[in-house]
Amino acid sequence: MLHNYKTNKVLLSLALTMSITASTIGNLVQAAQTGSISIVNKSIKSPVYTVTTITAFRARVAYAIGHREDSLNISYKGSETIPNYNAFLLEVVTTAAKTAGSDYEKNLLKGYHYDGASTPTLSNTHFSLTYGFDYTETAKQVAKVNTKVKEVLSQIITPSMTEGQRIKAINSYICKKVAYDISYNNKNNTAYEALLGSGKSMCMGYSLLAYRMLTDAGVESRIVLGIADGKHAWNMVKVAGSWYHLDTTWNDPLPDLSGRVYETYSLRSDVQMKPSHVWMNSLYPIAAKSYIKSTDVVIPKSPVVQSHSVVARYMSVEKGKLYVKGLAKGDIITVYPSNPAALKGAKPISIVTVKKGYSSLWATAKTNTKYLYVTKTSVNKLQSNAISIRNR
Repeated sequence: MLHNYKTNKVLLSLALTMSITASTIGNLVQAAQTGSISIVNKSIKSPVYTVTTITAFRARVAYAIGHREDSLNISYKGSETIPNYNAFLLEVVTTAAKTAGSDYEKNLLKGYHYDGASTPTLSNTHFSLTYGFDYTETAKQVAKVNTKVKEVLSQIITPSMTEGQRIKAINSYICKKVAYDISYNNKNNTAYEALLGSGKSMCMGYSLLAYRMLTDAGVESRIVLGIADGKHAWNMVKVAGSWYHLDTTWNDPLPDLSGRVYETYSLRSDVQMKPSHVWMNSLYPIAAKSYIKSTDVVIPKSPVVQSHSVVARYMSVEKGKLYVKGLAKGDIITVYPSNPAALKGAKPISIVTVKKGYSSLWATAKTNTKYLYVTKTSVNKLQSNAISIRNR
């Protein structure tokens, strides 16, 4: 069964095996349509972010993609040497989509370019450039997917369901709802087209939709980029503290059979998955053991955390950014320009998740409103009431 992953992206393997030199740059401009980079004479205005380590450079690029930033003006002034400058700039972007956090947003990346790159020093330790990013879904489409997913989950998920039962219900819904697009039309390779558009998609659309549904249903999930009869995408899910693979694309019969659902590629270990799927183990969780139904758990019921869970004195606003501290890993901070409790359908301007090793974060706060409204969603996936903070 062939499920090609034909999004306009560059595989990490390309970045690692391809030597990009000055003589090859000109040939890459046209290649942007198929996922390569292009260098264009285009001026993009954005704040300049200066970093002094390679780790910080990677983190800032990943943050920009995960937050759907159209451009990133970044300057590197560090001591670490970069052996192949152009290959490094390409690899940073392709790897960002495979790192944990904001998996949905990162995998909406359709293509990118960079321009204004300064000539690196002989040791490649000081340079600056502007990345430009393009995405497969608009912000409005993402919002519509989020709304529709919540509606669907209210119909197929009940509070008493275990994590495994939720995964099964979501896999079943997707396989019945979506048909694999054998025309390989990249336009259909999104969650929006799968759920609200043509109803057809390829593996990335399946994986994006599964990720959004799983996450909103309280099941921790990842999107995996790898190879399975061609370039491919699927999911990983955490059940009772252990990770497993879930491939909704391969669980959907081809040709499409109405009402037919497979579970052959549900809750599989690494050992069970490796005969047909290949991925970079270092970038994804380890699925060490076979799934045992008796270990499945019901997601704990917790009362909705009230507004005091986000403390105003732990927040400050400056230069279009909101700083929040006193957080825990997995907490999600959402910033609104209006009170979501008073305005039905209020759309957030920023959604940021606390990563491992951090107890604070910065969130976008670019709005002219007098007050910002902030909520915290804790690990139990329940969102607090919004509190207001004066916007400066």
